Amino acid sequence: MKKLIIKLSCSLILMLISVTALFAQTVTISGKVTDSTGTVLVGVGVSIKGSTNGTTTNTSGFYKIAIPASVTNPILSFSYIGYITQELPIQNTTNLDIVLSKVRSALSEVVVIGYGNQSKRDVTTAIGTVSGKTIESLPVYTTEQALQGTVAGITVTQNSGSPGSPLTIRVRGTGTAGDADPLFIVDGLQVPDINYLNPSDIASMSLLKDAAAAAIYGARAGNGVVLVQTKTGKRNADKPTITLNAYQGAQNLGHVPDLMDRDQWVSYYNAYETAHGGTTITDAQKQQLPNTNWYNEIFEKNVPMSNGSLSVANGGKNYSYYISGSDFDQKGLVGGKEGKSSYNRKNLKFNFETDIFKNLTLTVGADVVGSTDNYLDENQAGTGIAILNYIPALPAVYPAYDPNHPGVPFNMGDISKPITVNGVTLPAVGAVTNPVFALLLNNNRAVTNIHVYNISGTWKPISNLAISTSYAYYGYYSSAGSFVPALDFRPTQNFYNTYADFTQTISQSAYSQWEGNAKYTFSNLKNQNLDLLAGFSVLNSSGNETSQSGSDFYVNTLDQVNFALIVDPTKIVNAAPNAYATGLLSYYGRLNYNYEEKYLFSATLRSDASSLFGPSTRTGLFPSASAGWIVSEEPFLKNSKVIDLLKLRASWGINGNNFISPYQYSTIVNPQSGPTFGGQNTPGISIPYLANEGVKWEKVTQTDIGADINLLNNSLGITVDYFNKVNSDILIPVGTPAYTGYASAAANIGTVKNTGVELAVLYRKNYSDGFAWNVAFNIGTDKNKVTSLGLDGQPISGGNIGYIFNDPITRTSVGHPIASFYGYELDHIDANGNLIFKDLNGDGKVDANDETYLGSPFPDFTYGATLGASYKGFDVSTFLYGSQGNKIYNATVRLDASFTNRPVSYGEAGAPTNLLGSGATGTNQTQVSSYYVQDGSFAKLKTITVGYTLPKSVLRAIKLSNLRVYVTGQNLFVFTKYTGVDPEIGQSSAGNTLDVGIDRGFNPQPKIVLLGLQAKF
Repeated sequence: MKKLIIKLSCSLILMLISVTALFAQTVTISGKVTDSTGTVLVGVGVSIKGSTNGTTTNTSGFYKIAIPASVTNPILSFSYIGYITQELPIQNTTNLDIVLSKVRSALSEVVVIGYGNQSKRDVTTAIGTVSGKTIESLPVYTTEQALQGTVAGITVTQNSGSPGSPLTIRVRGTGTAGDADPLFIVDGLQVPDINYLNPSDIASMSLLKDAAAAAIYGARAGNGVVLVQTKTGKRNADKPTITLNAYQGAQNLGHVPDLMDRDQWVSYYNAYETAHGGTTITDAQKQQLPNTNWYNEIFEKNVPMSNGSLSVANGGKNYSYYISGSDFDQKGLVGGKEGKSSYNRKNLKFNFETDIFKNLTLTVGADVVGSTDNYLDENQAGTGIAILNYIPALPAVYPAYDPNHPGVPFNMGDISKPITVNGVTLPAVGAVTNPVFALLLNNNRAVTNIHVYNISGTWKPISNLAISTSYAYYGYYSSAGSFVPALDFRPTQNFYNTYADFTQTISQSAYSQWEGNAKYTFSNLKNQNLDLLAGFSVLNSSGNETSQSGSDFYVNTLDQVNFALIVDPTKIVNAAPNAYATGLLSYYGRLNYNYEEKYLFSATLRSDASSLFGPSTRTGLFPSASAGWIVSEEPFLKNSKVIDLLKLRASWGINGNNFISPYQYSTIVNPQSGPTFGGQNTPGISIPYLANEGVKWEKVTQTDIGADINLLNNSLGITVDYFNKVNSDILIPVGTPAYTGYASAAANIGTVKNTGVELAVLYRKNYSDGFAWNVAFNIGTDKNKVTSLGLDGQPISGGNIGYIFNDPITRTSVGHPIASFYGYELDHIDANGNLIFKDLNGDGKVDANDETYLGSPFPDFTYGATLGASYKGFDVSTFLYGSQGNKIYNATVRLDASFTNRPVSYGEAGAPTNLLGSGATGTNQTQVSSYYVQDGSFAKLKTITVGYTLPKSVLRAIKLSNLRVYVTGQNLFVFTKYTGVDPEIGQSSAGNTLDVGIDRGFNPQPKIVLLGLQAKF
């Protein structure tokens, strides 16, 4: 018996050894592969890493693969187009089920739409998005900058490079002669602009470009809608997340126009004096004169700018919160050291969300913003204030300061006595002031406080129904002061201002908004999905402005002055106050439907009733509809190895534009408009303009056809759109007979058409060794054309510079773009330097009948391109922005003034007649003509950034979750044919749509180098 047991034991041991050896040679792993919804995936590639062995899943999603004995520590790899590849080690198992996750692509993101969110895959309208991550990577110091070049069809132009300067935003062209700015919605609340926001607080921005996307905002959405969502905390966080973003930078002047230096100007001056029998400057005298570079004299170097932002976010099971604070500070290139030009903005933000009950959520938030803006007047040429217009006009032969009295500005325009510099007699310069003296006169400061509060609640009485209500308030208060000090540099230089002058303007405005809506999502519809939204909105806005001015104060600085310190209080002048109040009552609804998630449909309808319009035209209806077809879900494309998503979409809708002055429909009176007798004003009232009881909305009808495509395992994304946008019933002042004495009344008579194509392409690629790169490109075209201006088609003029040119520079008329440059077309410059214009009508003479259109300030297309790469902690990114086809009217040469400076080209062969001493008044040089119209196309290297992120091992040692340092250069290069300081020129002032692209002298955008830090604790 004992021997039998021994034999059996030995046999068992041998059997086990044999089985073990066999298993080591032929281990087979099997399992099932599905996606996150439980759907089986057919054709998934299953391979053994480091081996050529592989297989695929069958029609039921199952796989089976044998692992050879030669493979130690085997790892299985599962790969499938459109899904994230998974690699898993085999650890004592023969069954392994896998769930693959879809690759996150641009078309699978959740985007913010009006009153909700939607998967970009299901969106049937034209919506552009900018993520918070994109904003952080740029970096930008105003929120609008993040829109420039990042979304096709959006033209963003920085009006100047001065601190705090606003930007002009146009969505699919300019469609009105009035206010063409888009509607800004921040966390559901209408606000006048988004300058006040801290960019680090932005979670995402959505650009509602077509009518169907914007129709949910009805009467206010005709110029497009910019939706901004700010950051919130995240629930179930392990610990608070503390984020620090900070940078310090230096700014410098970029391009300088090619102006005459001392020797060139003296030669030009001598040619004029010789032709007119005057006294020339000898070579010996020329050597005694300075060679002042006025740009170097006035523009400062290495001007600082800085930003610091700190936030804390956290959340538990039933709550979340987000708190942030920031401080942005920028000095100006001109007058920055003296405090004449600077901008400081401080932001404090708070958001808290909690569950009051299991199905009731409450959110409260607040934004408190304070800013101080010290600014200089620019892009104008009024006497004494147009510093940036004077700089290119002053010859280099004059010093900035009196050579014998340092610190005293030199007066090259003093006609009371001969002007001498180092013993050399020079002519007086007319109509242009030494910018050093102008800087002393300029003291402008606006102190602004903005408070934004909101509270909202969402109740879900049943699983498919969400009822929401919210109240939000935006309050704006600004005190703007302009102070001209008493100065007297006599007898050294004849510069003086006897009495100090001070003007203070107080502006206040407020928006209050109450919203309520309900959304119901239908269930148990099998292959169909349907949700309905219905709601109402009540928006009230109000504002007032008061202003007073006076002269002769006991103090002499802007910091100290107030009206309690005026010498004679009876000399305080109070301007007529201005106040308004408006209301908007709205109802809206939206339907979203899809069948099998491949046939998509959406429709909206909004009714708006506004107090801006009379009783008969107060209410407007704004409908829209859109549809989409996800072709890639059809059987003939579903298993494509190239096309991951192909969606076709089309939309149509009507929006409105109600950005007009209030009370156009009613008769109002001006209480301070009495007649003047004997030099004294007599109290009285008058009607400022004739009322138009029929005034109504500007209507915008738009059609859009587009496609969204994802290719190559979602590495390549393409979006293309064609749009046809027609603005009708545009409000335009209609002429009234001069004998009435009243200003023009506004009437809905204009029509403007914009058509264009938009293309956006994104490609991303990641490699197994950690290297990754991406490239994105977008381009948007726009053709702008005025198609109607009423029965008589009377053109509208704009862009007046009467002191230099005889006529307005722009004209808006039928058949041409809005605000086109209008004047004479240059034929040639004759041997005597006269500008000879074309006789276009062939009547043998050149007169006003030969004036024509000289180009548009709006580009044919704009484009943006980004390129980024990262490897082992290092990252590099570049951003290029360009504009093509826009024209610029160069009005920087002071033709009205005597002996001013000229561009170098004026001294070369074929230049206009030398009219240096007499000015050009009455000659063709002061006619608006194509001679001054230049190609304003440009390509700017907006940013280039190189960064480094510390490895995880180092971060753990210093107890940080992320630490990145970077260096960024902004506006380092610009490629352009324009000869001025900067080809990026917007409106001369906010809302002045008919004065675009005219260069009178403005602050160019600086070259900036930033050193930054981003950290998370």
